[in-house]
Amino acid sequence: MIIDDNWQSLDHRGQSQFEQGWKEFEADRVAFPRGLKSTIDHIRQRHPGIKNIAVWHAMLGYWGGIAPEGDIANAYKTVRVELESPGPSGTPPVRDMTVVAKDDVGRLFNDFYRFLASCGIDGVKTDVQSFMDRWTLAEARRDLITEYLDAWTIASLRYFRMQVISCMSQVPQIIFHTQLPRNRPAALCRNSQDFYPDNPSSHPWHIWANAHNSQLTQHLNILPDWDMFQTVHDYSSFHAAARCISGGPIYITDEPGKHNLDLIKKMTGVTVRGQTVIFRPSVVGKSTHQYTGFEDNVLLKVGSYHGKLVTPIYNDSTDRP
Repeated sequence: MIIDDNWQSLDHRGQSQFEQGWKEFEADRVAFPRGLKSTIDHIRQRHPGIKNIAVWHAMLGYWGGIAPEGDIANAYKTVRVELESPGPSGTPPVRDMTVVAKDDVGRLFNDFYRFLASCGIDGVKTDVQSFMDRWTLAEARRDLITEYLDAWTIASLRYFRMQVISCMSQVPQIIFHTQLPRNRPAALCRNSQDFYPDNPSSHPWHIWANAHNSQLTQHLNILPDWDMFQTVHDYSSFHAAARCISGGPIYITDEPGKHNLDLIKKMTGVTVRGQTVIFRPSVVGKSTHQYTGFEDNVLLKVGSYHGKLVTPIYNDSTDRP
């Protein structure tokens, strides 16, 4: 179970999430009046079948970094950096954001993940990593990117045994520094853009992009994650089939009370111990022909296999099975 974006305590500056900063480790005090730990304890008591619970957070704290007047800014050394704005049209092309400085990044991640572990959290989805590549000054990118990646990796190993999802991290500085080395356990890594339930044209593109990206990511020390999807949706079976052959995780973001249990049962099975597990190939799924373009009038084929696909050659019709 993943508690997604908006559980954190934020300063709610401006109208956009890109303007908002992270204030403190504890969850939002209105949405979680008894705190994060009490909520996690309640979930585990009500639903003992849930084995692991993770939370979402941005690599820099939140989409807008750190709240300049919050508890985190007061406890850790911070710096101001300029970011090429990824916000909606009409926002300034460049804006300032507050982030924890190089000297305190390691302490921040250690303290934050220790807090999460004490609340019963087993893992994290660390998103918005590519924002570090959008800093306008080369000095900031040089001094901070590897510090953040190393601090995140060490804390993830220490507290969560690398049970993490790395998201928005397909940029060269991250791929070559964090995802290529094999001296640590593999992490889940988002393999594409998001699943957009309300955009019909996005669904074929989503599968095509994941299948082709896997041509690269199969060689990294990661498990490609094709993102969540909904089981009650016009394209639910389409996405379910793709996730089953992807070799990666299968997780859903259904609206409360709206689940296609028949579809879920096709993707899962029950072990002799009564545990539900997903059916997953031992190798990652990828496009079987890397030169198939999205606009080509050719059927995209996605497969999970070792080595090359071999077409048998028969001498005559009598040899055919």
